[in-house]
Amino acid sequence: MYKNEKLDEMQIQRRNKIGNNCFMAMFYLLFIDIGLREIGISWLAYPLNVLIIITICMVYYLIGTIKSGSYLGVNYKNENSKYVIGGIFVSVFLLISGIVLTVFFKDNNPLFSNIGTTLIVITISILVFLVIVALGNISRHKNDNGEN
Repeated sequence: MYKNEKLDEMQIQRRNKIGNNCFMAMFYLLFIDIGLREIGISWLAYPLNVLIIITICMVYYLIGTIKSGSYLGVNYKNENSKYVIGGIFVSVFLLISGIVLTVFFKDNNPLFSNIGTTLIVITISILVFLVIVALGNISRHKNDNGEN
């Protein structure tokens, strides 16, 4: 049996239950997509539809594990909160500058529009990661206080 030093048994049970639900949802969503495609209904092109279904299931998995308190281990300390807040401020600044570059310099120079779009995509990815870490810290704090 796999022993994870960071998670207790209840957290592992919750994580596995959420993972099984996520896998079954992905399985049925892919089969529904295949069935719709066979009867002539195509909502997205081939690789993109599978990517969207997998992404939806992974977001469900992340939200479920964070909400249930089984994303971070029991020995995790909340020492990174000032780095998370700093990262959020930097990411918001990068997002604003990416939007400004994309909106105002799009017509003048195509190089700036590509940089702005790249900044927006990278910043949104960083913000998603930071939100996951912050929600994990909040969930861990609630579980430490005995509030589930």
